[in-house]
Amino acid sequence: MPELFQEIENDARTGGSLFDAYFTNPTILGSTATSNAFLDLTPYVRDSQYSDWTDVLLALRTHVTSFEEKIYIILFDGDTHTLFHRKDCWDMTKYEFLRSEKKLF
Repeated sequence: MPELFQEIENDARTGGSLFDAYFTNPTILGSTATSNAFLDLTPYVRDSQYSDWTDVLLALRTHVTSFEEKIYIILFDGDTHTLFHRKDCWDMTKYEFLRSEKKLF
């Protein structure tokens, strides 16, 4: 799979037009946005009657889909991971790193 991501990124950077749209890992956003490889979707997203951009989790809107306050990626999926714990159980553990929330967070 890494070869495919490399091929997609190279095509986007060079303007090769091998692909009309990309379904790829968002980690390439910074390098492709600075080389004008991806279309700035901000006006389309903001003016769309079909999407509610504020319904996308803020962290995903700002850190995954956007670069320098411009939207370049439309998400198909966005996951969040949440940890719930019982503090009394953590306090009883023999592992020091589990007893200190400050060290974990």
